[in-house]
This record gives sequence, C-alpha cells and structure tokens, in this order.
Amino acid sequence: MWKNLVAIFLVLGGLSSVAQEAKKQETAEQSLSLNFAAADFKGIELVAKQVMFRYLGSSENHQVKVKSYQGLELQRQRENGILKLSWPEALENRVLLVYYSGPATQLKVISDSLKADIKKWEAEELDIRTRNISFLGSENKGNIKIKADRGAVSLLKHKGNFRLDAYGVKLKTEQIEGDLEVKNFAGEWSANDLKGAVVATLNKGSLELSKMEGNLEVKSHSADVITREVDGRIRGNSKIGSWKLFLEKDNRIRLRSGEAKVNIYMPSGSGSHINIGSQDGDLRFPKYLELKRYPSIKVATGRLRGRLGGSVYVRSTKGDIRLIQR
Repeated sequence: MWKNLVAIFLVLGGLSSVAQEAKKQETAEQSLSLNFAAADFKGIELVAKQVMFRYLGSSENHQVKVKSYQGLELQRQRENGILKLSWPEALENRVLLVYYSGPATQLKVISDSLKADIKKWEAEELDIRTRNISFLGSENKGNIKIKADRGAVSLLKHKGNFRLDAYGVKLKTEQIEGDLEVKNFAGEWSANDLKGAVVATLNKGSLELSKMEGNLEVKSHSADVITREVDGRIRGNSKIGSWKLFLEKDNRIRLRSGEAKVNIYMPSGSGSHINIGSQDGDLRFPKYLELKRYPSIKVATGRLRGRLGGSVYVRSTKGDIRLIQR
C-alpha cells in the first residue's frame, strides 16, 4: 500500500541550515503524515511569504510529512490531484521549508522570497512566481518558468525550455538543450553552450553569450551584448548600449541601432556579403568595400575576400559601426 506514494518533509525555520533551524524551532512539537497514491497525485503548490525547497531525489516509498508549529497545522488542500500547502494567517511570516523525495512531479511556488535547490528533476513544468529568488537547478528535464524581481538564477545541464520574466536577476545558463526566452530589465546574463533558439528582451544590464547552436534575437534599450561562437542567425535591435560580435561561422547578421556602438569581428576566411550604413555615426571597414554617400545615410557594401558565406546587414542612426576581419 505504501508503494507509489509521494513524500515531502516540511519543517519550519529561517534561511540557515536545516540542522541549525531544527535547534531553533523548539516549539515545533507535532507532526502529521499524509499519503497519496501516485495515480492520484499530479503536483505540489506552495504558497507562503518565504519558501525554501530542496529535491532529495527519487525513491520507491513516498509519503508527505507535515510538522505543525505550536499546535497549528499547515493548511492543505487537494484539487484535481494538486496538493496545495500554505501557512495559516498566524504563521504567514514563517519560512516554509520543504524537503521533497519521490517521483518528480509538477511544482508551483507563489511567494515573496524563494530559495530552491533542485537536481535531477524530471517533470512537465516548474512554475515559480516570487519577488526575491535564489535558484540552483542542475541536470533537470522539463520546462521551467520563473517570474521574479531580483536575485540569482543558475541553470546548468538542463534539457527543456526555459522562460524568465524578471526586473534585475543575475542569470547563469550553461549546457542547455532547449529554447530560452528571457525578459530581464536590468540584470546580467552569462550564457555558455546552448542548443536551441534564444529570444532576449533587455532594457539595460548585459548579455555575454559563448558557444551556441541556434538562432539569437535580442531587443535592447541600453544593454551591452557580447557573443562568441554562435552557429546560427543573429538579429538585434537596440537604442544605446553596445554590441560586440565575434563570429566564427558563415552567420547571417541583421542589426538596427540608434546610438549603440556596433563592433563585428569577422573570421579571416569570411566571404560574407556586407551592407552597413549609418546616418551620423562613423563607419570602419576593409578598404576594398565600396562606400556610397546618400543625402541621409552613408553605406558600405561588398563581399569579403574569403570562402565562407554569410551576410552582415547593420543600420544605425548615430552609432559607430566597425567591421574588422581578423
């Protein structure tokens, strides 16, 4: 009867280690065990001002263990196979500290603050909505959606799509197989070894991307963007800020800039078709390309002297454009 059941171990505490918190919470006296057949269990929803979550891995025997605090039990509801856990009003400021072991399942968190450590999780979806976040995900499979104001998110060795909607989150993504959609108003993003399409909407902050297979699209107001070893199409639109593209393949580049400075470093064997132009910014390019001056814009066109293909199209209003063949 205990086979195919789900196990969660919940205790109360702060944001320090489990052992330290166990000593502090002397008034946590009672516990309640809940058991669910796997066929009847579809996911977990956690609602609290402060949440800590750690996935301890899969196991054959599963149960839910809920500790009470001063005799007050955690509020729980089940609807359509989803187990919803939240504090009663008297304990709403307490940290909801969750240890989950069992088969991976859907997880939804709604909180003001979240600290989560999830490794080797295989589920349809993780859905997180919080203000302040500290999230470490490693070797997981499935789609992840995060909406947060500030904090840090680290996603490593992940298979599945990822979506972030944030104000100022420091984001690190590495060894990802799946599409990424990132809206980050003022955060920093470091990305390495991606396989999939990337769409980024940035106001300010930065994006530094290395080694990618897939198409990249960036919309920016004043962010600084650096790319290296992108095997795919690159499209971008920005007002100010800067672009530095270090190309290795026969890429297709299409950028529009207001005052953003654009620097494109072409490989020595590139034979890309070039079309770069600016209204009031400076143009720098190999001398053998042809420069044409029109009443409202100057344009440099031609083909680089290499065997690789590709194309580069850039337009700016006031931003300088530099095209350098290494």
